[in-house]
Amino acid sequence: MGKLNGRKIEAMHKLYGFGAGRCKNCPHLVRHVWDKIYYKCSLYGDSASEATDWRLSWPACGLIDHDPEPDNWIPVIRRYERVVTVEQLPGQLSMDI
Repeated sequence: MGKLNGRKIEAMHKLYGFGAGRCKNCPHLVRHVWDKIYYKCSLYGDSASEATDWRLSWPACGLIDHDPEPDNWIPVIRRYERVVTVEQLPGQLSMDI
């Protein structure tokens, strides 16, 4: 797929439209407690980065009333990951990890 531009919730709205209510009422909102409380959208994707932090006040996307098939679901951020291929240059050392 292409590049993910704009705010996270805008990407969700573009892909799934608008739902009724706010993200704080969504069953897909996940609450993590570490040094403070962090919220993540399980359908957008979760990481230990602030890049996936979610706001309770955001207008919900169209998935608020839907429960996608868990076996077939790919988080939105995974759909837009960059695939980087590295070309080995002549004489360059390589390492297997």
